[in-house]
Amino acid sequence: MYTSKFFTFTVEGDKLDVMELNDNINLDNVTLGKKSMRISKECYNKEDTTLLCSGKTFVQKTNRWVYSAEAQNHTTVGYFLTKNLEFIASKLDVLKPFVKKNKTYIDLTIYIEEKTSIKLMKKQIELLHKIGVDDIAIEFVLESTLDKLFNND
Repeated sequence: MYTSKFFTFTVEGDKLDVMELNDNINLDNVTLGKKSMRISKECYNKEDTTLLCSGKTFVQKTNRWVYSAEAQNHTTVGYFLTKNLEFIASKLDVLKPFVKKNKTYIDLTIYIEEKTSIKLMKKQIELLHKIGVDDIAIEFVLESTLDKLFNND
């Protein structure tokens, strides 16, 4: 039923020293963004997935440190979310000073074949609280939407 899952944990703030955080935690799969940095990317209309801009340049609004992970087909969403929350929680000795002073949030994007929902378990909620996450966004993207995006026949 689920095809791809993407998890990001973001710490951001104007006074965040992304290099200090990155040097202290030393993780792979991290993206750094510094305030006023120019970023080039594509953007899409969420309703009908039409390409709105290609290579448009944006200016980074604040300092940002982003850890990301992904999983394919057979990993369940609950397992994937729990494992990533446990991983972030295991790094709290380093993360805590940065989390306390800045905004933190998690994005979980799930590409699916049919409409569905997920249930957050007590353990996941406890981990979110332990980490100190300000916001969590969970987005489901139907594969038929991706077909429209990439197969404009």
